[in-house]
Amino acid sequence: PPTSRLSIEELCGEDRSDWPEAVLAERCGPALRDVLTGNNGVTYQNLLFPGGSLDLVLPVYETSIAGTYYNRCVEAAVEAIKGQLAPGQLLSIVEIGAGTGGTASTILPAVDGACAKYAFTDVSEIFLVQAKARFKEYAHFMWYALLNIDADPRLQGFALAQQHLAIATNVLHATPYICNTLAHCRQLLSPGGLLVVNEVLETNAFAQITFGMTDGWWLFASDPARAGQQSPLMSWERWCTLFADAGFAHSHAVRGGGVLDGQAVMVARVSERGQLLVEPQARSAKGTHVLTGGLGGLALLTARVLVERGADHLVLASRSGRVQAGSEPDFAWLRQAGAEMEPIRCDVADSHSLLGLVRGLVGAARPPSGVHHAAGVLADAALANQTMRHFRTVFGPKVGGAASLHRLVQPLPLGTFLSYSSAAGLLGSAGQAPHSAANSWLDSFVHWRRAEGVCGHGLQWSAVSEIGYAARHGADKRLAQGGMHPIDRSMAQSALVEALVARGPLHVLALLPADWKVMLGQAAQVPGFLLPWKLRSQGKAVSAVSRPQPTLAAASTPRVTLPWMLDMLKKTVVESVDADVPLMEAGLDSLGAVELRN
Repeated sequence: PPTSRLSIEELCGEDRSDWPEAVLAERCGPALRDVLTGNNGVTYQNLLFPGGSLDLVLPVYETSIAGTYYNRCVEAAVEAIKGQLAPGQLLSIVEIGAGTGGTASTILPAVDGACAKYAFTDVSEIFLVQAKARFKEYAHFMWYALLNIDADPRLQGFALAQQHLAIATNVLHATPYICNTLAHCRQLLSPGGLLVVNEVLETNAFAQITFGMTDGWWLFASDPARAGQQSPLMSWERWCTLFADAGFAHSHAVRGGGVLDGQAVMVARVSERGQLLVEPQARSAKGTHVLTGGLGGLALLTARVLVERGADHLVLASRSGRVQAGSEPDFAWLRQAGAEMEPIRCDVADSHSLLGLVRGLVGAARPPSGVHHAAGVLADAALANQTMRHFRTVFGPKVGGAASLHRLVQPLPLGTFLSYSSAAGLLGSAGQAPHSAANSWLDSFVHWRRAEGVCGHGLQWSAVSEIGYAARHGADKRLAQGGMHPIDRSMAQSALVEALVARGPLHVLALLPADWKVMLGQAAQVPGFLLPWKLRSQGKAVSAVSRPQPTLAAASTPRVTLPWMLDMLKKTVVESVDADVPLMEAGLDSLGAVELRN
């Protein structure tokens, strides 16, 4: 081993500007122990961004040898897609995790005059503020927004399939679940759009002692796609597989040699057919599938779809152990088809019963490969007559069952977790407050599972004709009077096929065959302060605002006035409201106060 160290002068010579990596390493390396142990108040933020300055980090991304070379490779990809545009068509570009602006500084001059909008995004407001000042000469087509690519872009004000190009430089690896990250990138891109990923592929000492100190570097620790890795970085071969899994049609990489080895610019293209929810090929359903509410109409119809796709073993868990009225033909079809069915009496509201069921399957070397949660009961009553007993009755199988299933199958390599909720969770339903709340929770649960990096899809059902609880109690006919048509059997079966092969961006699918004219006409009976469009029509709630940009959430938020707010409060609270009492003392929490101020 060497007995002496090279000094920064010996390594870089007199001009350090050519080797900004060495300068950053010289600052971070000696302080690494203090950062890791928390001694002397040293933090990685102070080392990388002293006083909030980007001066140390920016040259690494922008003017270093590797930074310059790979930024030019990104520029070449941009030029290639520019050449494919129709005459007069302008580019729409989003840069994810744009940070210091190192890549943008190369791309912006190249697209000036050919770009309708360049969305400069990051998770930190600080980077956006600094970029606005730095790139003010491009203000005529620049747009700045917060975007966390870990989460669904639609929930952050970004519309689907709007961008020709998404650029990400050394950022995608610093996300907790890379499969979710790539799916969200794909959501942003229009058919034929390009994802351009500039990433370091191999861990080295410089990366470990500098950016390895950051929290983002270690977000990958729970990622199933990177299990067993010592760093978040991945080889080109691994990236290529992940691009294909995320639905990109083609991918290519450009890598330099010598000192440029270990990094690449990777380009993945969305299919020209776009992100339509179609079934390109039937995905196999082989394995063991657990269906809760398993002897009810929807569960048995699901079982048919699974058997048609090769399911080996069906566990039909139900509280009663009896096939529900109207579902006997489906049960008979399954028997005639030779499906291996195992009806089991199991109350999914009882976590111990579920534990026994899952342990039994694992012990028999038949662990579940799919879970289909269709259990549920009702406890209807007018709102004034609802009690906690009603809520416990409804929440037990629907919410408690889903939570227990999630915990029990977490260690298993599950391929499908499909939750059945009701349109009541989306639209509400008179006399069914517990039902509406439980199903709203279940829809959120699906999104939460996806954010955790595990599989999850949901179907929001309105009344299904011929099968299920609604058909047995005539609810399908009553709903039709209010403009909501029942779901026929063929539509239900098509929705199940769609959900069971879904690989696209839609995680919760609502089945709402409705006469919207009739349904919206019923809104005339709802108090105006709950319906913003009614207030606008009355001219007393919302001041005029310009037409919102499709991806700009803030622009679409209406301005409310103090008289409007007081009027709303008077209609919703039972006691008098003193306008001079501080909001926090009146019961408004801190998050509510922030939202109100914004």
